Amino acid sequence: MTTDNTLNETTTQKSFWPKLFWLLLIIALIYFFFFCSTPPPANNTTTTRPTPETNREPESPTAYAEVQSLNTLSPSDELSAIEADLKSTNLDTLDKEMVIIENELGL
Repeated sequence: MTTDNTLNETTTQKSFWPKLFWLLLIIALIYFFFFCSTPPPANNTTTTRPTPETNREPESPTAYAEVQSLNTLSPSDELSAIEADLKSTNLDTLDKEMVIIENELGL
């Protein structure tokens, strides 16, 4: 009787591994078809500038005036017009502003 019992245990162990293999294969195939075959969702986010209400950076009227003055450059590509634009550009405060920026960044 012990030989029959040993034979049954061996048969049971041999039939266990193929069943486990097929089960894992089916799970892997389901995972692949369900998760990998569907395309990722479209990213519909758009980057926009913050509104003045949500922007927490202070902007001075001087900075706004400087930007507006830069927008008034001559559209001409002649040398005299470019030279006049360069002379009208105020670069005196550039060093002061760079020091402020470096202090804020901790450089």
